[in-house]
Amino acid sequence: MCLRIDAGQPIAHVAAEAGISRRCLAKWYARRRAHGENGLLDHSSCPATSPARTAEDIADQPDRQERLPDRLRPAARSATR
Repeated sequence: MCLRIDAGQPIAHVAAEAGISRRCLAKWYARRRAHGENGLLDHSSCPATSPARTAEDIADQPDRQERLPDRLRPAARSATR
């Protein structure tokens, strides 16, 4: 598809023939122009940073349920649900 756009075909026409949105094809084409063929490979959609992320010292603390006595822990869910 990118080669067809390079050859002069409009993005909207190539996208319609491929059955995808013009916006999606434009995004792929921009990635290919910026990063070459590697720009078209799958990549994580996970953000590189997260301002609301839990601080590591808090994340390293044991879970609250692990600190509860056995009689107060919620019953385990059945795997057959």
